[in-house]
Amino acid sequence: MKNKFLYILRHAETESGLNKQDKDRVLTESGQKRARDLVSVVGNDEHVPDMVLCSTAMRTRQTAEPLITDRNCPVRYMDDIYMASAGQLYHIVRSIDDDQLSHVLLVAHNPGIHQLANFLARPADVDLHDGLRYAYPAGTLTILQTDESNWNDIQPGSMTVRDVLYP
Repeated sequence: MKNKFLYILRHAETESGLNKQDKDRVLTESGQKRARDLVSVVGNDEHVPDMVLCSTAMRTRQTAEPLITDRNCPVRYMDDIYMASAGQLYHIVRSIDDDQLSHVLLVAHNPGIHQLANFLARPADVDLHDGLRYAYPAGTLTILQTDESNWNDIQPGSMTVRDVLYP
């Protein structure tokens, strides 16, 4: 199946880490609103995820929840995604073993998620989306597309940036 879409989402805004373990931090009211607002993009008829790959941290789970509710979308909560580097995230994306999946949402953390977006995007597209190069605030979503048939065939700098949505 050609035309794969990868949605790269940094978790929405979180509360400070005072008196909590990092993995237990939750979304602020603003972060919860951002997660709900993303449903209009990821979840509309054109962009329904076939699979969600999500960090096990509470803030990523809360960010993903509105996007998967009522969609029958399988979710893999993975400890390997928590605070993963771009290289680790790239390996996870390339190891998706079901090539029938055409829309995959990855919910993770900075700096790895931002670096992954830049790593996979065509350099000319990064130039067009100048903000993508310099900042990736909480709640940012990048939509990438490739015409590769297999997730394992995705190469650095080969994906077209379809959109970058900032909070």
